[in-house]
Amino acid sequence: MDQDAPGKKSRTQQKRLEKNAASNPNPLQQQNLCIWLLSKIIERFVIQIVPNLERKLSLISLYGVVSSHVEFTNMLCKTFDKSFVTFDYCYLKSVNRSYKYISMRAKLLQLPVTNIVFNYAMLKRENGYKPFLYNITFEACSFLKSQNNPVTKFVYNVFKDHSNVNHTCPYNHDVIIEKLDTKSFADRLSRLPIPFGQYAISGAWYVSNIHRADVALQFKIYD
Repeated sequence: MDQDAPGKKSRTQQKRLEKNAASNPNPLQQQNLCIWLLSKIIERFVIQIVPNLERKLSLISLYGVVSSHVEFTNMLCKTFDKSFVTFDYCYLKSVNRSYKYISMRAKLLQLPVTNIVFNYAMLKRENGYKPFLYNITFEACSFLKSQNNPVTKFVYNVFKDHSNVNHTCPYNHDVIIEKLDTKSFADRLSRLPIPFGQYAISGAWYVSNIHRADVALQFKIYD
């Protein structure tokens, strides 16, 4: 039987080695593959949760805030129709260096309230507060019934356990947020890959198509 020429045999062995390497990657190759797959899974998950994130952040930013800290810096409330709503209180309380919380009580003067539209936006401070990540308007009563918007549901869950806005319409009582502390806020917010900086979540309330009040929470994320 004819034997393979030395050159041909060498090429055959090389192909066999390459095939074995592809089917049995070494530990370093396996680790790199796992890291790449994990990064893609995280990237797709975050993009689904936060619209337009792909255009706003680089992957370097995504993985740079895993161990970040969050601190409240201000709480602001403003009424545009004192015959409809006033604020009994709206403040940021600093108990000590590590424990801060916000509280708010909006007194509704024309009950019941059923036709509510809420607009909220996340802003980043860069020579003034500028739009960052999202700006969403939704019909509040419909959302409270179905909670089918994932971004709004995420934001709502940040406040829900510290508020009486926890049922469907109508609303026949004051709207309260009580002692939402930094830790509770940070535990939720840390699930999003947001770079370090100063931010605000600004909300505008409309009832019967009339702008009634604004509420804004300012905070910073730092190393």
